[in-house]
Amino acid sequence: MMLTRESNIDQERLTGLLAASAEMVFSVMLKEQPRAMTPASKADGDVLHDGIISFIGLAGEWSGTGSVLCSGAAALSLASRLLLIEAKAVDQEVLDAVGEITNMIFGNFKDCVESYFGQLSLSTPSVIYGRHVRARDLPSALTAIAAVECGGEPIELKVCLSPARKSTSGAGVLVSSRYNGLR
Repeated sequence: MMLTRESNIDQERLTGLLAASAEMVFSVMLKEQPRAMTPASKADGDVLHDGIISFIGLAGEWSGTGSVLCSGAAALSLASRLLLIEAKAVDQEVLDAVGEITNMIFGNFKDCVESYFGQLSLSTPSVIYGRHVRARDLPSALTAIAAVECGGEPIELKVCLSPARKSTSGAGVLVSSRYNGLR
């Protein structure tokens, strides 16, 4: 498939695409209409959080990370809706559900932005649960933060992207040709 490149994207458009990606996943997969909120986090990248942080990597001509931050209560609500169960405790099943929601949101986001950034691939999500978890993003060329309320709980979404560095060692060529075609 040949992608036609769009002109530059600004932070406002990137944030809108991130929010729209979350809204689509919540409305289709969770049968919930989220309400847009003002994000609590700032673009400086330092977050102290009680609850769940789910990360997913994006790689291609641009690379970076997408993340979903939510409370344990929000995770229980999301998992209950996704899995059609009544989740009572943040356990492996709930963490897996949050990881899957992260994958769906950023999979949709990836599809929305490939016309700007070229083809992108997603990693497997990593989900962290705890109290006083500190996360810090390294400086990036573009950062977008969006927040929604879903089931009465705030959920924050963040993406940080920068142009990928070209490998000068040749190892990148070996890796990419070995795994050519995998997403």
